[in-house]
Amino acid sequence: MKKIYIDESGNTGAIKEKNKKKEFNFIEQPYFTLGGILIDESREDEIKKELKVLYNSNNIEDELKYKNHKNKKGLLEKIIKILEKYNCKMFFDVTNKRYKIINYIVDYCVIPYYEANSKDMIVAKLCTTNLVSDILYEELEDKVLYNFIEIGNNPNSSISKLIKFCELLKSSIKSKLIKKQIHETIDTIRRHNSLGLSKKNLFPLIDVTNIGERPFAFLPNIDALNNLIVQLTESSSREPMEIIHDNQEEFSKSLTKWMKITSETKKINGNIRFENSKNDVLIQTIDYITGYINDYFKNVSQYDNNEIVKSIICTKVNLVSTYNEYKKKVNGLNNINYMINDEFYKDAYNQLKNNKLISTQ
Repeated sequence: MKKIYIDESGNTGAIKEKNKKKEFNFIEQPYFTLGGILIDESREDEIKKELKVLYNSNNIEDELKYKNHKNKKGLLEKIIKILEKYNCKMFFDVTNKRYKIINYIVDYCVIPYYEANSKDMIVAKLCTTNLVSDILYEELEDKVLYNFIEIGNNPNSSISKLIKFCELLKSSIKSKLIKKQIHETIDTIRRHNSLGLSKKNLFPLIDVTNIGERPFAFLPNIDALNNLIVQLTESSSREPMEIIHDNQEEFSKSLTKWMKITSETKKINGNIRFENSKNDVLIQTIDYITGYINDYFKNVSQYDNNEIVKSIICTKVNLVSTYNEYKKKVNGLNNINYMINDEFYKDAYNQLKNNKLISTQ
């Protein structure tokens, strides 16, 4: 059996406006990073024993935490060597939270997800969605995003409010082609009943927290978990699997629900449980490494000479962000969101932004 140990960095809860102060609640944590280590259960005891010896030799008597032990010289390198020794597989999903909001806006107001009904259309939509998202990331002011968040987080939002937001969106951007697409989406929303679409199809999915059953719609944790599991189980999805996540007081019910859905749709033979990191050295280990990955994206210039972190970034990270940030910080390696030629991307981006039809040649 395989086991995946998971922890996160940069969690500020569901994306929302902060206390009506016209700033996001993630202002100091702009990235959410979810990291995972895949191990073979038969080697688990050996791995944990060796890691404990390492931490004891570094005078880490309490729980290993990135924020408390990030200055331990050489520790990260030694951890990576142990994990490589036992053929452990690592992967990290990093989300630019502001970009994630833009993705939602594009999915529901510009190029609706429900209009892609074939594999070819889904692939084409992914490429176009990323192009449009990059343009809107540059052009939209935060006040437009606040409006969408308010609509998405309210389960009682009306169709008329959604249409009003689409009109606001249309007036906030420059590209005539994108404006035309939004106009067509408004028409689709108005005719949703005749097109066989329910009101539920038109709004971001609403979920609830463990505490007080508060509704939320913009949580990066869920998509990150799905991406992480799929990447780590790519060659062993049919093998029995247990996912051990650090305690998640606010979203464990939601993550458990979505893990079950992912297992069924992706045919992954696995389940998820939550453990206190104080009691598990592998959760502590992935917390430590994930902290480095998250900090890299916030302070990339500080890692110019850190070849270990840069090596992980280059080979084991999926970044959900703009193409420019991806090129600058991940530098052209295989990425789930941008698997296209750089020259093609620049040409398509400029054509779309300057109101020309995108050539697929």
